[in-house]
Amino acid sequence: MNTVLAELGRRYMERWVALLVLPGLLYVAGAAVASGWGTRTGRTSAV
Repeated sequence: MNTVLAELGRRYMERWVALLVLPGLLYVAGAAVASGWGTRTGRTSAV
């Protein structure tokens, strides 16, 4: 029974990482790049 629960927990963790963590990291990386791009070019606002 422990092996079954361990396998289910592992699969749940893989799906959680794929659905939430990876897109979140990409979003944060994109925001960081956009923020750095604006300050590097001398702009302080997108408007």
